[in-house]
Parts: sequence; structure tokens; C-alpha cells
Amino acid sequence: MRNLPVDVVKIDGAFLKNIESNPVDFALLQSINEIAHLLGKRTVAEHVNSESIRQLLEEIGIDYGQGYYLGRPEPHGNLTELGSIRSQQT
Repeated sequence: MRNLPVDVVKIDGAFLKNIESNPVDFALLQSINEIAHLLGKRTVAEHVNSESIRQLLEEIGIDYGQGYYLGRPEPHGNLTELGSIRSQQT
């Protein structure tokens, strides 16, 4: 991750699959986020499909989220900026 020429690290939804019930998966996601932040990169997590997962990601400090809970897919031309996981209204 150190040498990637990117500003944002996208975390695959497979890493979120069991974060509500598996402490190892939670710690792994937390570690990925912490390392990315130490390297000056922002993070975005896929498959944010419930309020409980959104809350866990906020607790971990994930910067952005994608998923049906946050909004349906839109054509690229309709998007203007990333949506912050912290600004999501329920």
C-alpha cells in the first residue's frame, strides 16, 4: 500500500462481510484503515448495506462508504463528489 500512487484506498466488501460478528474481521478492517491513514490516504468501504455496518465503519474511522444503504448506483455523470460516511442521514 505504501507505494500505490493513489489518494483513496477502496476496501472490498468482502472485508465487511462479518465485521458485526467476528472480532478478527473487525480488527483487520480497522488495521487496513489505520495503515492507509498513516500513509496519508483516505478510505472508502464497499457494501455498506445497513445502519449497524455504517456505525461500525464510523467507529473505525473509515472516511467514505458505498452501498445500497447509502444510496443506489448512479451513472458516473450524475456524481459530483464522494459521500462521507459521517454525513449520512437515516
